Amino acid sequence: MKEILKDKIICISGVTNGIGLAMANEFISCGAKVIGFGSKTVDSYHNREDFDKIAMKDGRFELVDCDMNSEQSVRDLVQHIISVHKRIDIFINNAGVGNFKPIFETTIESFDQMVNTNLRGAFLLMRDFGKLMVEQQGGIILNVNSVTINEIFTSCGVYTATKAGLKALSDTLRKEIRYNGIKVVDLILGATVSNIWSQSVLDKFAQKMIPPASVAEIVATNLAILTAKPELMIEEIMVKPQLGDL
Repeated sequence: MKEILKDKIICISGVTNGIGLAMANEFISCGAKVIGFGSKTVDSYHNREDFDKIAMKDGRFELVDCDMNSEQSVRDLVQHIISVHKRIDIFINNAGVGNFKPIFETTIESFDQMVNTNLRGAFLLMRDFGKLMVEQQGGIILNVNSVTINEIFTSCGVYTATKAGLKALSDTLRKEIRYNGIKVVDLILGATVSNIWSQSVLDKFAQKMIPPASVAEIVATNLAILTAKPELMIEEIMVKPQLGDL
């Protein structure tokens, strides 16, 4: 069924590492065209060997510059996609940061970074891509969220607050634009191998975590189903490690 994603225009935030890069590779393998950005400028990624160079050469994988905390930068990204591709089929709000410390040990700088990336930036992207999809009368927005919104874990209070805020925005946006043919989906993930974790945590728990490629396959399969069946809605996709939470 994933062949239905062929030639779809898909934008992914946080595309340069972990889950985002795995999703990019999965969608490219399905024949989709992926536009993505990371936290650094495009020039910073020129020497990366883990990018699909063939897909980049033939235009199926494009890295762009976007500061997701800048309204103008987000508008420029949307305008670029309209100018080059004429539409957006899927936007995946994947970028996120976490600083896992007790609340009393969390600095205001760390607080601001998590709020700006996980909530403010996500809001700007959802808002502007959502507007474009309303004009198109179709599209899918997928927000990458966390199991922390359902269960309290110590040492991640601010991270959890930003993800709970993202879930509230996502649920509200779904109600506001579902009658315009747009589907807003929440991917609620348990512990997944990514650079959000410290190396010491990865060394200890990586074998228990979800591989990014598995997340990418699940996402592509579900988005293919939603694309093929306009009458169907999958509001939440919950994925956890087989052995449970860390």
